[in-house]
Amino acid sequence: MLLSLKKTLCIMSAVLVLFIALSLVVVFHFDVITGLDLKILVKIQHLLGFIPLQVPIFISDFGYDLYMLPQLLIIGAVMIKFGRWKEFIGYALITEGVYLSVLILKEIIQRVRPDEIYMKVHKTSFSFPSGHSSVSMFFYLTLIYLINTSVKNKWAKIFIDAFLILWILSVGLSRIYLGVHYPSDVLGGYLVGIFAFLLFYLYSQKIRKT
Repeated sequence: MLLSLKKTLCIMSAVLVLFIALSLVVVFHFDVITGLDLKILVKIQHLLGFIPLQVPIFISDFGYDLYMLPQLLIIGAVMIKFGRWKEFIGYALITEGVYLSVLILKEIIQRVRPDEIYMKVHKTSFSFPSGHSSVSMFFYLTLIYLINTSVKNKWAKIFIDAFLILWILSVGLSRIYLGVHYPSDVLGGYLVGIFAFLLFYLYSQKIRKT
């Protein structure tokens, strides 16, 4: 079901408020939220400790390296397949916008990553929000939207939706399991990705009506 302009703007506003609130908690109540974050992080690392390290690394890094070029190629191919190539320009611009926005937010908030004793791979940049979570949320929500508005087969859509939603959650879990992000970093990244998708959704609806 397609959202109206009013509903989309309301959801975008709610997402923005939630992100700002979470950012303020991270900045001004660092010790409190970090203590809770670490409890969740340790629990996840304990529960998923049987998984080979290469698996979460692959899940979290898929499509993110090379400035999201693999993601751009996949989305471009899907859009061309369904005759929706006009939407690709907006998607590409928003993708790079998400990437740059996350870099700027990290420098503004300057949250240090979890201690190295939790890290399974070494990272030195700032932590909040998670760039991988932001980009993956935007990328896979866009795929879900394109497939659901282009594919007719109900069961195919259900299967693809379920798989992609699980992949989105897996990316966030992988970042926490690898010890390079706190759970609240992932949540912040997801909110950025959702906001970016809704922005693309508005652009897509405008393009399709012209």
